[in-house]
Amino acid sequence: MYTLKNALYLLIMSMLIFISMMYSSGNVMDHSHTPEMERDMQREGDLFSMRTVISSLQKEYGATPLSGLGDKYPPECLNESSNLYLCLKKMRVFDSEEILIEVLSGPLLGETVPGSEEVFSYKYSANENGFKICSFLEGEKSRLFRYEKLPTEISEKNIEMFCATKMKDESNTDRMSVLKDVGVPIL
Repeated sequence: MYTLKNALYLLIMSMLIFISMMYSSGNVMDHSHTPEMERDMQREGDLFSMRTVISSLQKEYGATPLSGLGDKYPPECLNESSNLYLCLKKMRVFDSEEILIEVLSGPLLGETVPGSEEVFSYKYSANENGFKICSFLEGEKSRLFRYEKLPTEISEKNIEMFCATKMKDESNTDRMSVLKDVGVPIL
């Protein structure tokens, strides 16, 4: 069982790695960033942090949450009608629901993505091969992670999103199920 101390440690380590990657890629923060760029940087950091937490669960339980595998998981982490929020809440990965909501909420949560019927939220998909956690971005593409054109539960069109992934076989990403909203309640 994870405690707040474990979760915070993972979050801090993820952020330190992310910052280190930002500096090494030449994408260092300066004061000329627009609000859109700052929100995108927050989304990238959030996805990187969530990837770390989900990877830890994958290692501990032998399967990715919501992949339909891993008989040690509670039903909220196995059931296809569930979502990442309900799974992590049931597993008490964080000490409080407020912290969980904060981690899974991104900037402009629930607002419409310009030029789309989609709304800003984090999207998640998992199978036996691994998982993806994705987000729409407002500004320029990052050099740190890859962009993919993926269908979501709202749109059957392949819409470009920024994704943090952990896959056993990167060439096999087509078999991923449709990306679903992580399910965090919009307050």
